[in-house]
Amino acid sequence: MDLQRDELPQLGDRRYALRQKCRVETLMIEHACAGLMTAIVLDISREGFRFLLPDSIPCGDEIILHPPPGSDLLKIRATVVRQSISAHDDRRMIECGAQVADTAAWRKHNWFLALRTGSDEYENSRETCSENRAA
Repeated sequence: MDLQRDELPQLGDRRYALRQKCRVETLMIEHACAGLMTAIVLDISREGFRFLLPDSIPCGDEIILHPPPGSDLLKIRATVVRQSISAHDDRRMIECGAQVADTAAWRKHNWFLALRTGSDEYENSRETCSENRAA
């Protein structure tokens, strides 16, 4: 597959997966050393997340993303794959990219659908899927 120069992602963003705006503004993430912190979600894709953090987490470290309150999503593990310094509301923040583990394919898919479309549409799609299986 040959890509044209203008088809390549911008410098620093190597994700080819479709990026969507996220329905939630923040998520809680947990790191073994840094503990719990609030992440400002920039976007979501089928492969991972892009978010802003107040403190740096080393690339290659694993984080746990906690589901938004009121959702029936399970926690999901991801690996920090990139980071850069960014300004947000006149504060220095760390922009991170995290890739969700392939071993969590079903959870990853559920997170993407729920956060991309909103919890109401997600619940409706789950009910429809359950009805189709029962039929």
